Amino acid sequence: MAEPKVLQPGDVGYHRYPKAPDAMESLGDIFARFHRDGSLIPSDAVCQVCAQAIAGHPFNVAWLGKHPGEPLRVCRCQVTAMERLTQANFPPDGPRTFDNFHAREGTRDMVDAGLQFIADKINGNGPRRMVIQGAYGCGKSHIVEAIGRVWLSWGERVLYEGVPTLMDKLRATYNRGTEDSVGSLLNHCYAHRLLLLDDLGAEKSSAGGDGYVAEQMTKIWDNHPWHLVITTNKTQREMADKLGDRLASRMYSANPALSEVRFVINTAEDYRA
Repeated sequence: MAEPKVLQPGDVGYHRYPKAPDAMESLGDIFARFHRDGSLIPSDAVCQVCAQAIAGHPFNVAWLGKHPGEPLRVCRCQVTAMERLTQANFPPDGPRTFDNFHAREGTRDMVDAGLQFIADKINGNGPRRMVIQGAYGCGKSHIVEAIGRVWLSWGERVLYEGVPTLMDKLRATYNRGTEDSVGSLLNHCYAHRLLLLDDLGAEKSSAGGDGYVAEQMTKIWDNHPWHLVITTNKTQREMADKLGDRLASRMYSANPALSEVRFVINTAEDYRA
């Protein structure tokens, strides 16, 4: 029996078999396919970490439009970053960063404390709790989000929650189920390397409501294993009156020997005024 002819490049009917769907393309493979039509691929269209095409880049979108049947492996680094950004739950009117913060009289200590909090994370020292006290509209939320965006740039998981909203979620979860479901929601908070809790003390006061907030916030303070930042417009005395001495003592600790929390007061006036 005659051996079958093995087609060579240039023979009629010759073709290259495509790679298996799960095979990883190299940067060279991507460049080769992109250059078939003579286009020059921009450097920012390909991830420098995994060497895959960045989804949504105008060049890649246009190239796919010209080659609808061609597979294109998308950079998972970027997809993961977008997922983490979405899960961070930042307010929709951002982004708020250190670069676009407009400093004014009274904000210097807060900004310096935020930058030091970041430096401590890099150096592996310093307290893992920070409390920012200040009036409404003085830039606390801006700096909190700015800190969170630095954490995100490191690949960390971040969660931003307004405390009144978080308490509503906890109550609703309990009403729908059991204490176990509340624990699941708290564990979701604990799973984030940086937890940002904005506007503690802004909840409507009631005898039972304040007790519930104090209970849940104490759990978070005591059990969250990573970094935690809380903002409030309450003084220590006001916080003690609302949520009790136990939580207030933890949050407003000024004893440098304990090094449990970095506490800073923002004395700026309302930006919206």
